[in-house]
Amino acid sequence: MKLKRCVVLNDAQTYGVGVATAFANEAKNVGIEVVAEAAWDAKQPNYTALFEGFKALNPDCVYLGGLDDNNGEQLIRDKVAVLGPNTGTVKLIAPDGFTGYPTVVKMAEAQEMYITFAGLPASELVKAGGAGAKFVTDFKAKFGHDPVSAYTIYGAAAAQLIMTAIAASDGTRKSVMEQAFKVKVPADKSVIGKEFGIDANGDVTVRDLSIQLLTGNVETFLKAWPVS
Repeated sequence: MKLKRCVVLNDAQTYGVGVATAFANEAKNVGIEVVAEAAWDAKQPNYTALFEGFKALNPDCVYLGGLDDNNGEQLIRDKVAVLGPNTGTVKLIAPDGFTGYPTVVKMAEAQEMYITFAGLPASELVKAGGAGAKFVTDFKAKFGHDPVSAYTIYGAAAAQLIMTAIAASDGTRKSVMEQAFKVKVPADKSVIGKEFGIDANGDVTVRDLSIQLLTGNVETFLKAWPVS
């Protein structure tokens, strides 16, 4: 994308502020100037004035840190209305708070928007083979379609971890909690195709971030982004 100047927005909520801050920090690490950081008010009828205020900064990127539920679709419409289409000079990027929404996927203004999410899509697990591919195949055989999103897969991974912790425990609640931070689900059984556990913070030890392009009303996988 060769971006140089980004505007970073957040929805003033915990998730949105956190993901916007993470994006801004990573942008700076890779040499992208963050020319503005601001919050949007989900109760506003439109954001024309907000985007008009960014014009003079000559951004080539707008990042929407937050949830589509917080009037995100109006934000997308007004970004395009003021700063131009996503195929133009100002690209639009959003996190997993915008992925998987049928209304977003069908929006004309949302086409060619980049969307990230934590994890890998079913298509990548199938390509990798192993237990991850088997999970996707078995899921499709039972339900008639691939897992709807990566979070379907990670929900299954969470269940795997809990069951592994229970098996390693003495049967008490305390022991299960302790084992949850100790056990690992091996790669040959893992629905995400890699050995994983959770760390002391409760975060999964496998950190994959997928970058998708919304094009032709389909969220299309482009590449995985390494996360340290």
